[in-house]
Amino acid sequence: MQATRSLTYSAPSRQPPGLVRLREDAARGHDDTERQWQRALHSAAAFAPAAGIERLPIDDELDLIEDSVVADPSRWARPGGASDERILHALLVLARTARTRSLDIDVRRLAVSSAVAASTVSRRLRVLADEGMGHPTSTGGRHSGSPLGTEAS
Repeated sequence: MQATRSLTYSAPSRQPPGLVRLREDAARGHDDTERQWQRALHSAAAFAPAAGIERLPIDDELDLIEDSVVADPSRWARPGGASDERILHALLVLARTARTRSLDIDVRRLAVSSAVAASTVSRRLRVLADEGMGHPTSTGGRHSGSPLGTEAS
């Protein structure tokens, strides 16, 4: 089924038990699934990554860093390892977006990006720096270890 087909195309299949919500909404007169589907398609198209972005040397560097993060999953099988991995992946996403290895991000924003508590992010950044996954930087008078050469306060 193509992404542009409407959901009314599958209307006869609304009987399976997994589609209870669609049947209930239709029965209440709130059958706006088609409109919501079109909005979702429009949003996805608007925020799709631009095609043809030129690769820069930073992209190769970030690929190498990502390869080292995912190379040995057993590395994260230790206390705090899951948080470390999430923080590193969040930093990689931010670094790819900014196309740089130097990020200036506060701990709270990094916590939101990685879905880890801010106190945990602060603590784990120091641990990652001690393990050689970054270097200590100073911002706002505070010292923090941060991977990828980032600055976190």
